[in-house]
Amino acid sequence: MITPRRLAFLATVVLLLLGAIAAMGAGAALAADNAMCLSCHGAASTAPSQTIGTKTVSLFVDPAKFGSSTHGAQLCTACHGPYSDAHDKTKDLSL
Repeated sequence: MITPRRLAFLATVVLLLLGAIAAMGAGAALAADNAMCLSCHGAASTAPSQTIGTKTVSLFVDPAKFGSSTHGAQLCTACHGPYSDAHDKTKDLSL
């Protein structure tokens, strides 16, 4: 017979395992999403640029600096959305 204490322990273990599995899946999705963005923005020689007023700025994102910053744990699209007006919406951006 399973005691209430043992049942509570088993439920806790199961919930922790499910949480760990969910976190691993979210990490994989994060890496895939950011890899898609960095495939264009992550190389200084091929990164797009944007003119703001009279100044043209590079949209290069250093992958190493990004990954080690507080933003590295976030999806690029969390702030920037899946596309901006500057992206060609007919282009397949999937990897």
